[in-house]
Formats: sequence, structure tokens, C-alpha cells
Amino acid sequence: RQRQMCIRDRCADTAQGATVDDEGCIEEGADTDGDGVEDLEDLLPGDPSQWVDSDGDGFGDNMSGTDGDACPSVYGTSFEDRNGCFDDDNDGFSNADILWTIYNGADVYPGDISQWKDSDKDGYGDNASGNNPDAFPTDSNQWSDSDGDGYGDNNAPGAGGDAGPPVGGTSTIDRGGCPDSD
Repeated sequence: RQRQMCIRDRCADTAQGATVDDEGCIEEGADTDGDGVEDLEDLLPGDPSQWVDSDGDGFGDNMSGTDGDACPSVYGTSFEDRNGCFDDDNDGFSNADILWTIYNGADVYPGDISQWKDSDKDGYGDNASGNNPDAFPTDSNQWSDSDGDGYGDNNAPGAGGDAGPPVGGTSTIDRGGCPDSD
């Protein structure tokens, strides 16, 4: 029987692909990703476009690099509209701030993980499966359709809503959403 010798990995957290010594530690002077920063000093050693992450949120400070941090001085979890900024409800969309508003793409509902956008600005979110959904996300006059006929429940003048009773209807000529037997 042949006896095998095992080498202990003293540096188990070494990034995959790094140039290592015989104990599993990064070799001094190695620059595995070729970004000009030694692996020992590189906070993002697997990405040649990033080397510093000042706030430790996983998004590099080089905004023009891969997954650049739009808010490099604060720890943030947003990733949908901009990377690494505050995201109170953890839905991926960042909270609005003085430089980034809801008109730029910030979260319209920063306290509701199920909604983040309101295209027609009527107070009802675009996510149909979220809280207070908008059945008509591009029509600020309509937001619900309780009978499911495609005409909104708001029948106020100029709103273009359902003229029929709260049952589905297929009329389109004289009034929308009323029962039409023929």
C-alpha cells in the first residue's frame, strides 16, 4: 500500500484561479486577474476591471468596470437600477436620493418588496402580483378591473371605464364592458 502525503491548505479562502504557493496561499507579487494590483492587495482578485470595494458590498469602486458601485461610500444591496446603493426593502431597486429620483429609476415604493415602479403615477404599482397592483399600468385613470372584462372600474367622465354592472361584458360600440348578447 502506498502512502499519500497531504498538503494542508492554510489559506482556504483563496480565490479560485489564484497563483498559490505549496501551502495554498497566494504567492507574493502574483496578479492573477492582470489588473496591475497584486492579489494580496486586490479586494476583487477575480475581476480585472475591479480591485477596490471601499464599502464591502461586493460591487467594485470602478464605476466603469464590471458591476461598478454607484454608491461606493455606502454599503448597499441594490442591483436592478444601480449597483450597491441603499435598498430598504431588498427588492433590488435602490432608494431615491438627491441625485437619483424615481424618474431616474429609483424605487417608487421603498418599503414594499412587491412593488417598485408606477408607470402611470396613479399610486398603484406595476407588478400585477404585488400589493395594490395596477390592472392598467399605462392608464392613470384606471387601476382595477373587478369583473375582468378589460374595462376599468373607474367610470368617471373621461376615464374610459366600465359602463356595465359588475359582471363581465363584451360591448365596445356604445358603451364599454356591458353585457352584449349578440
